Amino acid sequence: MKNNFEEQLECLINHYSQEAAPDTPDFILSEYMNACLLAFNVAIKRRETWYGRDSKPVPAPTPLKFGDNCPDCRFVKMIERNNGSLVCPRCGQTKSGE
Repeated sequence: MKNNFEEQLECLINHYSQEAAPDTPDFILSEYMNACLLAFNVAIKRRETWYGRDSKPVPAPTPLKFGDNCPDCRFVKMIERNNGSLVCPRCGQTKSGE
């Protein structure tokens, strides 16, 4: 499920033909870039908590199960690998199965 930002980013990538050099469709690039921003936001929150600058600490992650949403992509369901670990098919995020 795309959000408005991803759709606009996809259009911008397409408009400037930025998908041509890596030979990757614009929608994949926009999903990747959005996932990077989401991961960066999480990292910033954790950094601020680490330095004691955040009055609201980041909660400890809850164990993921097959079919749970990816913590980074939020809307994509995690799938289970043969070894029991979980992987997001969209961003490649992996978690150990619990």
